[in-house]
Amino acid sequence: MGLTLSFAQAFRAGIPVSTAEIPLSAAKHRVCPELRCLLMVRKREQTRIRSESTSTGNASVLDGILKSRQGCRRSWLASFFGESCGAPDSATRKMSAIRVSRLRVTQWALMRGMGYGMRPSLERTFRVRHYECDAYEMVYYTNYLRYIQEAAMDASADVGFDPAWYAASGTSWLVRETEVEYHRLLRYGDSVRVKTWVEDFRHAMSRRAYELREDSSGELVARAATEWVYLDTAKGKPARIPEAFKEKFFPDGPPPEPEKRARFPEHPVPEQGVFRQRRRVEWRDIDPAQHVNNSVYLAYAEDSAVEASMAAGWTPARMREQGFTIQVRRHRIEYKLPAVLGDDLEIATWLSDVGENSVTRDYTMTRLSDGVLLARALAELEWVDAQSGKAVPIPPPYRSAIGS
Repeated sequence: MGLTLSFAQAFRAGIPVSTAEIPLSAAKHRVCPELRCLLMVRKREQTRIRSESTSTGNASVLDGILKSRQGCRRSWLASFFGESCGAPDSATRKMSAIRVSRLRVTQWALMRGMGYGMRPSLERTFRVRHYECDAYEMVYYTNYLRYIQEAAMDASADVGFDPAWYAASGTSWLVRETEVEYHRLLRYGDSVRVKTWVEDFRHAMSRRAYELREDSSGELVARAATEWVYLDTAKGKPARIPEAFKEKFFPDGPPPEPEKRARFPEHPVPEQGVFRQRRRVEWRDIDPAQHVNNSVYLAYAEDSAVEASMAAGWTPARMREQGFTIQVRRHRIEYKLPAVLGDDLEIATWLSDVGENSVTRDYTMTRLSDGVLLARALAELEWVDAQSGKAVPIPPPYRSAIGS
Protein backbone atom coordinates (compact mmCIF):
# COMPACT_ATOMS: atom_id res chain seq x y z
CA MET A 1 0.00 0.00 0.00
CA GLY A 2 2.15 2.88 -1.33
CA LEU A 3 2.03 6.50 -0.27
CA THR A 4 1.35 9.15 -2.90
CA LEU A 5 2.00 12.12 -0.59
CA SER A 6 4.54 12.47 2.20
CA PHE A 7 4.79 15.22 4.78
CA ALA A 8 8.09 16.34 3.26
CA GLN A 9 6.43 16.57 -0.16
CA ALA A 10 3.61 18.55 1.43
CA PHE A 11 6.15 21.00 2.88
CA ARG A 12 7.66 21.65 -0.53
CA ALA A 13 4.28 21.86 -2.26
CA GLY A 14 3.04 24.43 0.23
CA ILE A 15 -0.19 22.55 0.94
CA PRO A 16 -1.57 24.28 4.07
CA VAL A 17 -1.73 22.39 7.34
CA SER A 18 -2.52 23.96 10.69
CA THR A 19 -1.99 22.56 14.15
CA ALA A 20 -4.75 21.85 16.63
CA GLU A 21 -5.09 20.52 20.13
CA ILE A 22 -6.05 16.84 20.08
CA PRO A 23 -6.59 14.89 23.31
CA LEU A 24 -3.94 12.36 24.24
CA SER A 25 -6.73 9.81 24.63
CA ALA A 26 -7.57 10.36 20.97
CA ALA A 27 -4.01 9.43 20.06
CA LYS A 28 -4.32 6.25 22.11
CA HIS A 29 -7.77 5.24 20.95
CA ARG A 30 -7.82 6.87 17.52
CA VAL A 31 -11.06 8.73 17.96
CA CYS A 32 -10.89 10.29 14.48
CA PRO A 33 -9.84 8.72 11.17
CA GLU A 34 -7.69 11.71 10.25
CA LEU A 35 -5.57 11.16 13.37
CA ARG A 36 -5.19 7.49 12.49
CA CYS A 37 -3.82 8.44 9.09
CA LEU A 38 -1.45 10.98 10.61
CA LEU A 39 0.02 8.45 13.01
CA MET A 40 0.47 5.87 10.27
CA VAL A 41 2.10 8.39 7.94
CA ARG A 42 4.37 9.63 10.70
CA LYS A 43 5.55 6.09 11.40
CA ARG A 44 6.47 5.52 7.77
CA GLU A 45 7.77 8.97 6.89
CA GLN A 46 9.60 10.23 9.95
CA THR A 47 13.00 9.03 8.77
CA ARG A 48 12.49 10.58 5.35
CA ILE A 49 11.36 13.90 6.83
CA ARG A 50 14.42 14.12 9.05
CA SER A 51 16.81 13.36 6.23
CA GLU A 52 15.20 15.86 3.85
CA SER A 53 14.69 18.65 6.38
CA THR A 54 18.00 18.71 8.26
CA SER A 55 18.97 22.08 6.86
CA THR A 56 15.82 23.86 8.04
CA GLY A 57 15.08 21.95 11.20
CA ASN A 58 11.56 21.09 10.05
CA ALA A 59 11.87 17.48 11.14
CA SER A 60 12.62 18.27 14.77
CA VAL A 61 9.78 20.76 14.89
CA LEU A 62 7.28 18.32 13.42
CA ASP A 63 8.54 15.57 15.71
CA GLY A 64 8.02 17.87 18.68
CA ILE A 65 4.45 18.51 17.65
CA LEU A 66 3.69 14.86 17.02
CA LYS A 67 4.95 13.80 20.44
CA SER A 68 2.86 14.36 23.53
CA ARG A 69 4.32 16.93 25.86
CA GLN A 70 5.85 15.59 29.04
CA GLY A 71 3.45 15.82 31.96
CA CYS A 72 0.60 17.08 29.82
CA ARG A 73 -2.68 15.32 29.13
CA ARG A 74 -2.75 16.55 25.53
CA SER A 75 -0.66 16.09 22.39
CA TRP A 76 0.04 18.64 19.73
CA LEU A 77 -0.50 16.88 16.42
CA ALA A 78 -0.84 18.08 12.89
CA SER A 79 -4.55 17.75 12.23
CA PHE A 80 -7.23 18.67 9.75
CA PHE A 81 -9.52 20.92 11.69
CA GLY A 82 -8.06 24.26 10.69
CA GLU A 83 -8.46 25.81 14.13
CA SER A 84 -5.89 27.91 15.95
CA CYS A 85 -4.11 26.48 18.96
CA GLY A 86 -4.51 27.84 22.44
CA ALA A 87 -1.42 28.15 24.64
CA PRO A 88 1.05 26.82 22.01
CA ASP A 89 4.19 25.13 23.23
CA SER A 90 7.69 26.05 22.13
CA ALA A 91 7.64 23.63 19.22
CA THR A 92 4.51 25.28 17.84
CA ARG A 93 5.97 28.80 18.24
CA LYS A 94 9.19 27.74 16.53
CA MET A 95 7.20 26.15 13.75
CA SER A 96 5.45 29.46 13.13
CA ALA A 97 8.71 31.37 13.24
CA ILE A 98 10.26 29.33 10.45
CA ARG A 99 7.12 29.72 8.35
CA VAL A 100 6.07 26.09 8.22
CA SER A 101 2.99 26.45 10.43
CA ARG A 102 0.69 26.32 7.39
CA LEU A 103 1.17 22.64 6.70
CA ARG A 104 -2.40 21.51 6.19
CA VAL A 105 -2.26 18.29 4.18
CA THR A 106 -5.82 17.85 2.96
CA GLN A 107 -7.80 14.95 4.31
CA TRP A 108 -8.49 13.77 0.77
CA ALA A 109 -4.85 13.69 -0.24
CA LEU A 110 -3.69 11.91 2.87
CA MET A 111 -6.43 9.29 2.94
CA ARG A 112 -6.01 8.64 -0.79
CA GLY A 113 -2.30 8.36 -0.17
CA MET A 114 -2.98 5.70 2.44
CA GLY A 115 -4.75 3.63 -0.17
CA TYR A 116 -8.37 4.26 0.62
CA GLY A 117 -10.78 7.10 -0.04
CA MET A 118 -13.17 9.30 1.82
CA ARG A 119 -15.74 7.69 4.08
CA PRO A 120 -19.27 9.01 4.51
CA SER A 121 -19.83 11.35 7.42
CA LEU A 122 -22.93 13.17 8.59
CA GLU A 123 -23.42 16.45 10.39
CA ARG A 124 -26.46 17.37 12.43
CA THR A 125 -27.09 20.51 14.46
CA PHE A 126 -28.95 20.60 17.78
CA ARG A 127 -30.13 23.74 19.58
CA VAL A 128 -29.67 23.56 23.35
CA ARG A 129 -33.04 23.67 25.11
CA HIS A 130 -33.51 25.24 28.52
CA TYR A 131 -34.63 21.94 30.06
CA GLU A 132 -31.35 20.33 28.98
CA CYS A 133 -29.36 22.53 31.39
CA ASP A 134 -28.47 21.98 35.04
CA ALA A 135 -28.34 24.31 38.04
CA TYR A 136 -24.99 25.65 36.84
CA GLU A 137 -26.69 26.67 33.56
CA MET A 138 -24.60 24.06 31.72
CA VAL A 139 -25.92 21.23 29.57
CA TYR A 140 -26.33 18.01 31.53
CA TYR A 141 -23.62 15.55 30.50
CA THR A 142 -26.28 12.98 29.66
CA ASN A 143 -27.45 15.18 26.80
CA TYR A 144 -24.11 14.93 25.01
CA LEU A 145 -24.77 11.19 24.77
CA ARG A 146 -28.25 11.88 23.43
CA TYR A 147 -26.87 14.22 20.78
CA ILE A 148 -24.36 11.67 19.49
CA GLN A 149 -26.91 8.84 19.63
CA GLU A 150 -29.33 10.83 17.46
CA ALA A 151 -26.55 11.68 15.04
CA ALA A 152 -25.55 8.01 14.80
CA MET A 153 -29.10 6.94 14.01
CA ASP A 154 -29.44 9.63 11.35
CA ALA A 155 -26.09 8.66 9.82
CA SER A 156 -27.20 5.05 9.53
CA ALA A 157 -30.49 6.03 7.93
CA ASP A 158 -28.66 8.38 5.57
CA VAL A 159 -26.98 5.43 3.81
CA GLY A 160 -30.08 3.24 3.76
CA PHE A 161 -30.14 1.54 7.17
CA ASP A 162 -33.11 3.17 8.84
CA PRO A 163 -35.35 1.74 11.60
CA ALA A 164 -37.57 0.03 9.02
CA TRP A 165 -34.53 -1.75 7.55
CA TYR A 166 -33.44 -3.03 10.96
CA ALA A 167 -36.97 -4.18 11.80
CA ALA A 168 -37.18 -6.13 8.53
CA SER A 169 -33.73 -7.69 9.01
CA GLY A 170 -34.36 -8.61 12.65
CA THR A 171 -31.17 -6.90 13.77
CA SER A 172 -30.16 -3.90 15.84
CA TRP A 173 -27.15 -2.16 17.37
CA LEU A 174 -26.37 -2.08 21.09
CA VAL A 175 -23.86 0.30 22.65
CA ARG A 176 -21.02 -1.58 24.34
CA GLU A 177 -18.90 1.36 25.45
CA THR A 178 -18.94 5.15 25.25
CA GLU A 179 -16.19 7.68 25.81
CA VAL A 180 -16.55 11.46 25.75
CA GLU A 181 -13.86 14.09 26.29
CA TYR A 182 -15.18 17.59 26.95
CA HIS A 183 -13.39 20.73 25.80
CA ARG A 184 -16.05 23.42 26.23
CA LEU A 185 -19.35 23.09 28.07
CA LEU A 186 -22.54 24.09 26.27
CA ARG A 187 -25.09 26.57 27.63
CA TYR A 188 -28.69 27.43 26.93
CA GLY A 189 -29.00 29.11 23.53
CA ASP A 190 -25.93 27.44 22.02
CA SER A 191 -26.26 25.27 18.95
CA VAL A 192 -23.98 22.27 18.64
CA ARG A 193 -22.96 20.71 15.34
CA VAL A 194 -22.27 16.97 15.61
CA LYS A 195 -20.15 15.29 12.95
CA THR A 196 -20.01 11.49 12.96
CA TRP A 197 -18.39 8.74 10.93
CA VAL A 198 -17.70 5.00 11.21
CA GLU A 199 -14.11 4.12 12.04
CA ASP A 200 -14.17 0.37 11.49
CA PHE A 201 -16.12 -2.89 11.41
CA ARG A 202 -14.84 -5.94 13.30
CA HIS A 203 -16.92 -9.13 13.00
CA ALA A 204 -19.90 -8.11 15.18
CA MET A 205 -18.53 -4.79 16.45
CA SER A 206 -18.09 -1.30 15.07
CA ARG A 207 -16.55 1.90 16.35
CA ARG A 208 -18.19 5.22 15.54
CA ALA A 209 -16.48 8.55 16.20
CA TYR A 210 -17.94 12.00 16.79
CA GLU A 211 -16.80 15.60 16.87
CA LEU A 212 -18.98 18.27 18.47
CA ARG A 213 -18.49 21.97 17.71
CA GLU A 214 -20.37 25.12 18.68
CA ASP A 215 -22.20 25.96 15.48
CA SER A 216 -21.65 29.71 15.23
CA SER A 217 -17.99 29.88 16.32
CA GLY A 218 -16.78 26.44 15.24
CA GLU A 219 -15.18 26.04 18.67
CA LEU A 220 -14.47 22.45 19.67
CA VAL A 221 -16.96 21.25 22.29
CA ALA A 222 -16.20 17.54 22.66
CA ARG A 223 -14.88 14.43 20.96
CA ALA A 224 -16.50 11.07 21.51
CA ALA A 225 -16.51 7.45 20.40
CA THR A 226 -18.89 4.55 20.85
CA GLU A 227 -18.33 0.83 20.46
CA TRP A 228 -21.44 -0.80 18.99
CA VAL A 229 -22.38 -4.49 18.88
CA TYR A 230 -24.51 -5.78 15.99
CA LEU A 231 -27.25 -8.06 17.37
CA ASP A 232 -29.66 -10.68 16.17
CA THR A 233 -32.68 -9.18 17.91
CA ALA A 234 -34.62 -12.44 18.30
CA LYS A 235 -31.67 -14.37 19.74
CA GLY A 236 -30.23 -11.45 21.66
CA LYS A 237 -26.77 -12.49 20.50
CA PRO A 238 -24.07 -10.81 18.40
CA ALA A 239 -24.35 -11.33 14.65
CA ARG A 240 -21.77 -10.88 11.92
CA ILE A 241 -21.98 -7.45 10.30
CA PRO A 242 -23.23 -7.78 6.69
CA GLU A 243 -20.93 -6.82 3.81
CA ALA A 244 -23.55 -4.24 2.79
CA PHE A 245 -22.49 -2.05 5.73
CA LYS A 246 -18.86 -2.07 4.63
CA GLU A 247 -19.83 -1.22 1.06
CA LYS A 248 -21.93 1.74 2.18
CA PHE A 249 -19.65 3.14 4.88
CA PHE A 250 -16.35 2.41 3.10
CA PRO A 251 -17.16 2.78 -0.61
CA ASP A 252 -13.49 3.11 -1.61
CA GLY A 253 -12.31 0.09 0.35
CA PRO A 254 -11.86 -0.80 4.02
CA PRO A 255 -9.48 1.09 6.32
CA PRO A 256 -6.37 -0.57 7.80
CA GLU A 257 -6.91 -3.22 10.46
CA PRO A 258 -7.72 -1.49 13.76
CA GLU A 259 -5.39 -1.75 16.70
CA LYS A 260 -6.54 -3.57 19.80
CA ARG A 261 -8.70 -1.35 21.99
CA ALA A 262 -7.45 -0.29 25.39
CA ARG A 263 -9.28 -2.17 28.12
CA PHE A 264 -11.50 -0.38 30.57
CA PRO A 265 -9.20 0.59 33.48
CA GLU A 266 -9.44 -1.59 36.55
CA HIS A 267 -10.06 0.39 39.72
CA PRO A 268 -11.02 -2.14 42.43
CA VAL A 269 -13.68 -1.11 44.92
CA PRO A 270 -11.86 0.04 48.08
CA GLU A 271 -12.80 -1.14 51.55
CA GLN A 272 -13.54 2.40 52.71
CA GLY A 273 -14.75 5.62 51.15
CA VAL A 274 -17.47 4.03 48.98
CA PHE A 275 -20.83 5.78 48.71
CA ARG A 276 -23.74 3.49 47.81
CA GLN A 277 -27.11 4.50 46.46
CA ARG A 278 -30.11 2.31 45.61
CA ARG A 279 -32.69 3.07 42.97
CA ARG A 280 -35.35 1.28 40.95
CA VAL A 281 -35.47 1.44 37.16
CA GLU A 282 -38.48 3.57 36.26
CA TRP A 283 -40.68 3.74 33.17
CA ARG A 284 -39.06 7.01 32.05
CA ASP A 285 -35.66 5.25 31.90
CA ILE A 286 -36.76 2.73 29.27
CA ASP A 287 -36.22 3.25 25.54
CA PRO A 288 -37.83 1.50 22.51
CA ALA A 289 -35.35 -1.38 22.88
CA GLN A 290 -37.17 -2.22 26.16
CA HIS A 291 -34.20 -1.56 28.41
CA VAL A 292 -32.54 1.38 30.13
CA ASN A 293 -31.19 3.81 27.54
CA ASN A 294 -27.42 4.12 27.49
CA SER A 295 -27.54 7.82 28.40
CA VAL A 296 -29.56 7.09 31.56
CA TYR A 297 -26.64 5.20 33.14
CA LEU A 298 -24.72 8.45 33.03
CA ALA A 299 -27.65 10.20 34.74
CA TYR A 300 -27.53 7.53 37.47
CA ALA A 301 -23.80 8.20 37.87
CA GLU A 302 -24.23 11.98 38.04
CA ASP A 303 -26.96 11.69 40.67
CA SER A 304 -24.86 9.42 42.86
CA ALA A 305 -21.85 11.73 42.56
CA VAL A 306 -23.87 14.72 43.77
CA GLU A 307 -25.33 12.67 46.63
CA ALA A 308 -21.85 11.43 47.60
CA SER A 309 -20.50 14.98 47.70
CA MET A 310 -23.47 16.17 49.75
CA ALA A 311 -22.99 13.28 52.18
CA ALA A 312 -19.42 14.54 52.69
CA GLY A 313 -20.78 18.01 53.52
CA TRP A 314 -20.22 19.66 50.14
CA THR A 315 -23.46 20.74 48.51
CA PRO A 316 -23.42 22.52 45.13
CA ALA A 317 -24.43 25.74 46.93
CA ARG A 318 -21.50 25.49 49.35
CA MET A 319 -19.07 24.93 46.48
CA ARG A 320 -20.28 28.06 44.72
CA GLU A 321 -20.01 30.05 47.95
CA GLN A 322 -16.39 28.91 48.19
CA GLY A 323 -15.79 30.05 44.61
CA PHE A 324 -15.27 26.75 42.81
CA THR A 325 -17.13 24.12 40.86
CA ILE A 326 -16.26 20.62 39.72
CA GLN A 327 -16.35 19.90 36.00
CA VAL A 328 -16.03 16.60 34.15
CA ARG A 329 -13.26 16.44 31.56
CA ARG A 330 -13.88 12.88 30.44
CA HIS A 331 -16.49 10.16 30.82
CA ARG A 332 -16.08 6.53 29.96
CA ILE A 333 -18.86 3.96 30.38
CA GLU A 334 -18.81 0.22 29.76
CA TYR A 335 -22.18 -1.49 29.39
CA LYS A 336 -22.16 -5.17 30.29
CA LEU A 337 -25.82 -6.21 30.59
CA PRO A 338 -29.04 -4.23 30.17
CA ALA A 339 -31.18 -3.11 33.09
CA VAL A 340 -34.94 -3.39 32.57
CA LEU A 341 -38.09 -1.95 34.09
CA GLY A 342 -38.46 -2.77 37.78
CA ASP A 343 -34.83 -3.77 38.37
CA ASP A 344 -33.45 -2.61 41.70
CA LEU A 345 -29.93 -1.28 41.30
CA GLU A 346 -27.07 -0.32 43.56
CA ILE A 347 -24.79 2.46 42.29
CA ALA A 348 -21.47 2.49 44.12
CA THR A 349 -19.01 5.37 43.67
CA TRP A 350 -15.60 6.26 45.07
CA LEU A 351 -12.58 8.45 44.29
CA SER A 352 -9.19 7.40 42.95
CA ASP A 353 -6.10 9.00 41.37
CA VAL A 354 -6.38 12.15 43.47
CA GLY A 355 -4.14 14.90 42.06
CA GLU A 356 -3.52 18.57 42.74
CA ASN A 357 -6.66 19.77 40.98
CA SER A 358 -8.19 16.62 39.59
CA VAL A 359 -9.54 13.27 40.64
CA THR A 360 -11.15 10.21 39.07
CA ARG A 361 -14.60 9.19 40.27
CA ASP A 362 -15.38 5.52 39.66
CA TYR A 363 -18.80 3.86 39.49
CA THR A 364 -20.29 0.39 39.41
CA MET A 365 -23.96 -0.37 38.76
CA THR A 366 -25.14 -3.71 40.07
CA ARG A 367 -28.48 -5.52 39.98
CA LEU A 368 -29.45 -6.26 43.55
CA SER A 369 -31.49 -9.41 42.88
CA ASP A 370 -28.48 -11.44 41.74
CA GLY A 371 -25.45 -9.17 42.27
CA VAL A 372 -24.65 -9.04 38.56
CA LEU A 373 -22.55 -6.08 37.38
CA LEU A 374 -24.52 -4.25 34.67
CA ALA A 375 -22.24 -1.30 33.96
CA ARG A 376 -19.22 0.55 35.20
CA ALA A 377 -18.05 4.08 34.54
CA LEU A 378 -15.43 6.65 35.38
CA ALA A 379 -15.36 10.43 35.32
CA GLU A 380 -12.18 12.51 35.28
CA LEU A 381 -13.03 15.56 37.39
CA GLU A 382 -11.32 18.94 37.56
CA TRP A 383 -11.73 21.74 40.10
CA VAL A 384 -12.24 25.11 38.40
CA ASP A 385 -12.77 28.69 39.50
CA ALA A 386 -16.49 29.49 39.41
CA GLN A 387 -15.90 32.83 37.65
CA SER A 388 -12.96 32.30 35.29
CA GLY A 389 -13.41 28.60 34.61
CA LYS A 390 -9.68 28.05 35.08
CA ALA A 391 -8.30 25.06 36.97
CA VAL A 392 -7.64 25.59 40.68
CA PRO A 393 -6.21 23.28 43.37
CA ILE A 394 -8.61 21.14 45.36
CA PRO A 395 -9.39 23.19 48.50
CA PRO A 396 -7.88 21.71 51.70
CA PRO A 397 -11.31 21.44 53.41
CA TYR A 398 -12.59 19.37 50.52
CA ARG A 399 -9.48 17.18 50.64
CA SER A 400 -10.11 16.58 54.31
CA ALA A 401 -13.73 15.67 53.61
CA ILE A 402 -12.74 13.00 51.09
CA GLY A 403 -9.91 11.70 53.25
CA SER A 404 -7.08 12.70 50.93
